[in-house]
Amino acid sequence: LEDLALDVKIAEKLVAEEALAPFELQKTRAQYNALATKIEETENLLEQAKAALEQTQQRRDEYIQHQPYHPSVDDALEVIRKAIRVQEKRMEELVREMESLDRRAELELKAPMDGVVSGILHRQAEVVLAGEPILTIAEGDITDIIAYADESMMSEIREGMVVQLIKNSEPSKVQVESSEVTYVGPVVEQIPVQLWLNPNIPQWGRPFLIKAPAQMKLIAGERVGIRTRRKLKI
Repeated sequence: LEDLALDVKIAEKLVAEEALAPFELQKTRAQYNALATKIEETENLLEQAKAALEQTQQRRDEYIQHQPYHPSVDDALEVIRKAIRVQEKRMEELVREMESLDRRAELELKAPMDGVVSGILHRQAEVVLAGEPILTIAEGDITDIIAYADESMMSEIREGMVVQLIKNSEPSKVQVESSEVTYVGPVVEQIPVQLWLNPNIPQWGRPFLIKAPAQMKLIAGERVGIRTRRKLKI
């Protein structure tokens, strides 16, 4: 609870500095208040149960001194013991919940592979939901180029087919390299929006892969031309 209280103070400072959205501070305060209330209620119930147990044990001892043993007293004590165990288990759950909140207070994302950051989807201090993508990573070395053949060319594309790749990222310099088709997709799928001739009319094609020549030094998302007997969508 002390760690969560520290998180609230830090959040208040960040909000004052306009480095954190007020919603995040409200959420942290709500978590702190809810957890503090749960802990207080559980501690009170535990103390009450312990006091009831002590009183019952005292009455039991006094009773045993004057009366023969009666099993109903042990039954009553067992009920109280069970209640205490339930409250102790609840306290353990609250402690685990606090530890979970501490772990989630600051989470470090690690890249699952070597590569380059190709897109940042959220800014600093922006609220994100669990499971929502934050950034995208592309492989550092481009090994394949994905292309799409329209209906008129689907039957012509074959694995091992030789093609020419044309890179004209610089107007004054056009690079042309030979390569070959390494894979042909089994089904037709929608072509990426940025490749549509008309942005309002979806286009479809059969995807296939072409080996990317290392000397072209392509980067993730870069477009290149493909020359065969007929023009393709790339």
